[in-house]
Amino acid sequence: MKDGVYYIGQIKNGISNGKGTLYYSNGNIRYEGDWINGKREGNGKYIWEDGEYYIGQYKNDLRNGKGIEYYSNGNIKYEGDFINGKREGNGKYIWKDGIYYIGQWSHNLRNGKGIQYYSNGNIQYKGDFSNDEKDGNGHFIYEDGKCYIGQWSHNLRNGKGTLYYPNRKIEKEGNFINNVFAGN
Repeated sequence: MKDGVYYIGQIKNGISNGKGTLYYSNGNIRYEGDWINGKREGNGKYIWEDGEYYIGQYKNDLRNGKGIEYYSNGNIKYEGDFINGKREGNGKYIWKDGIYYIGQWSHNLRNGKGIQYYSNGNIQYKGDFSNDEKDGNGHFIYEDGKCYIGQWSHNLRNGKGTLYYPNRKIEKEGNFINNVFAGN
């Protein structure tokens, strides 16, 4: 194999078939699991050189189906759907600081409806995402208790919206441009 990578496991017709393990040249495991005709197929575990890893389903040598990505410390990074090696469908992503997102994904990016939570479990944002940004209609709750309900574009308040005080009385209502209140 290339770059000193080697395979130990079941072989059929000279290629990996069945259960087997692929190793980095330093002897660390790269992938262990199911193989069909030299490709990862079925269930397996892939370990990146930085120690992060994935456990889940494979089809045609790519992550396909349900799976879980882990940080190198063993904490879950992402749990959900994969298509052709990318986060696609529904899933939960947890950042290292504990903030997490549950919702729709497309091409490894938050796209569609979703909810982002503070690390304490309180909702931070509920609404539309596009290309990994708040974009469309959404409801954002600030840590000080203020709340904005309205339109977003490129992670900024843009369009019609209402900003509320923590007691839910209206602070500003009208048009926002790049997070700045522009009036009615």
